[in-house]
Amino acid sequence: MKIKKYLLLILFVQINVQVYSQVVNKNGQQGLENVQNTSDLNKPISSATQAALDLKATIASPIFTGTVNATAFVGDGSGLTGISGDAITQAGTGLIISGTGTVADPYTIELPAGGTEGQVLTIGGDGIPAWADASAGGSIYYLDDDGDGYGDINTPIVAVTMPSGYVSDNTDCDDTDSTLYPTTVWYADVDGDGYGDAGNSETGCTTTLANATHDNTDCDDTDATINPDQLEIADDRIDNDCDGETDEAELGQLRGGGLVFYITSTPTDLDGDGDLDNGLVAATEDQTSVYWGSNGTVGTALNLGDGGNNTNQIIAAKGGGTYAASVARAYAGGGYSDWFLPSKIELKIMYNSLASQGLGSFTSTWYTSSSEVDSTRFWACGMSSGRYGGTNKSSNSNKIRAIRAF
Repeated sequence: MKIKKYLLLILFVQINVQVYSQVVNKNGQQGLENVQNTSDLNKPISSATQAALDLKATIASPIFTGTVNATAFVGDGSGLTGISGDAITQAGTGLIISGTGTVADPYTIELPAGGTEGQVLTIGGDGIPAWADASAGGSIYYLDDDGDGYGDINTPIVAVTMPSGYVSDNTDCDDTDSTLYPTTVWYADVDGDGYGDAGNSETGCTTTLANATHDNTDCDDTDATINPDQLEIADDRIDNDCDGETDEAELGQLRGGGLVFYITSTPTDLDGDGDLDNGLVAATEDQTSVYWGSNGTVGTALNLGDGGNNTNQIIAAKGGGTYAASVARAYAGGGYSDWFLPSKIELKIMYNSLASQGLGSFTSTWYTSSSEVDSTRFWACGMSSGRYGGTNKSSNSNKIRAIRAF
């Protein structure tokens, strides 16, 4: 048998088939049941009747035409004929056939013998079509192209097991957008800062909320300058960054006359004055470039918390004059007078927290530390790379950036 299909045939054909196993009464088929001479097969009939019979399929080899009511077709499809290669695509363990046949060249499937009403046509692994009970044909699944767990009602298949990329649900709003499905939650963003108000929401494929977003982390939807993307502002008594804390120190924050580049986990004396501090800030600008000082070993240290003591030691050893440590100490940014020249490690932390993040308006050159390499050189740090290098104490080409504790 052959089925000719002119429209869309997709994987799993259900067709009503009548099994013809009884002896056929040909007179009955030809509408001659009232003719008694049933042995005369050549008995003449009207030309109109003959023309009508010529349009009918023979019992031995019927040809079905028109649109087949079908959704899916299980198997590898090697038993299919008359279908162009580009009309066949694989879907999990099943086969999808798409396209439009023509009268001259319809899609065809060789039908097996037998079959009862309500059965479905399947294609086994050997490619041979066979009739099977509908209950054995599997379930309907829907393409979930965007992977959100919701399927597109317009892309069904039937398969014994769920193919990869398909789901049993068919309620997706838009199968090209993984953020849109029936349980999508929308949040109002009244201030238009891109962050939504958790207390003002709707659920569904669409929303009536203003500037709706899927985010719900705004802590003040009436002020666009308050949201999780903001930096905390010191001493304004506002939770600017919506982290549940007010006026806490953050890296890059303007605080104590400079930009925060280090925060302690527990209060520590970071400038050598005996008082406990919470962190370090760097000046918001470079100071005048001058030489480190005359040759000779002062005995400075390298580590975090050593910059303040180093600066005091250098000034005590060099006395009056203009040199790196004295320039740093003279800086009065923010009205503070306790600035100092950073140690080697403090300078590297400044690079990591500020310069490498594009903060602090640093130039791509070497910056001066208060730590000595030996009697003729001091440690410098490149603010374009964070690398260390030794520089002659007599050089005045390096930049100076003072720091202070807060």
